[in-house]
Amino acid sequence: MPWVEEVTRLWEAVSSELAFFDIDLRKSVVQGVQFASGFLVSEVRHVAQNIFLFTVNFFIAFFTFFFLLRDGKGLCERIRSLLPMDQEHQEHLFQNIVNALLAVIHGALITAMIQGLLAGVAYWFLGVPFAILLGVATAFTALLPIGGSALVWFPTAVYLYFQGPFWSALALFLWGALIVGTIDNVLKPLLIGSRLRIPILFLFFSILGGLRLFGVIGLILGPVLFALLLALLDLYMKEYVKA
Repeated sequence: MPWVEEVTRLWEAVSSELAFFDIDLRKSVVQGVQFASGFLVSEVRHVAQNIFLFTVNFFIAFFTFFFLLRDGKGLCERIRSLLPMDQEHQEHLFQNIVNALLAVIHGALITAMIQGLLAGVAYWFLGVPFAILLGVATAFTALLPIGGSALVWFPTAVYLYFQGPFWSALALFLWGALIVGTIDNVLKPLLIGSRLRIPILFLFFSILGGLRLFGVIGLILGPVLFALLLALLDLYMKEYVKA
């Protein structure tokens, strides 16, 4: 085959040139392949481990959410009966927890819808087929803490790269990476913080800490626990410091 002969001639030419500098091309290629294969095996193992952990955390979050919906009211009543405080303070404390939960869910849903809308507009403008469906899919995946909206807009950018023109793929990639993929880091803390009246910086670190400690469910538990801490500090200030 002509291309095989061409590659063979090129190999021999490069080998002879490198031999002048006492470089063994065959040995270098073998070492490079060994290093690359070892790196790929290591990365595949890490990716598989992360996928497994994400799947486990997702099912734990779903399992917990189901039982909280089913038994949450009775559990809250039992916890409330154990608190060494009067009825008014109990109501105040639990109202803060409810407000935190609603604020987190509200902020996540609104942010995901905005991300889906921004991505859908880009799909439509660039002539991507099924732009509305892809926009809805982007909104759903934006709720995921790992991958997020990139699970939709990145493959779509790859599709545009192969379909052409190149500028459309580049435009979608930049729009997804700079706008759609990062706007949640701004919108979500703003929406949650404005409703809970929590400083944005503290809220941002509470979300990161919740993800680090609790996994997927930490997106909710982090801000809720921080709001609970603020409620307890507020109660302490009113009852003991001013007294």
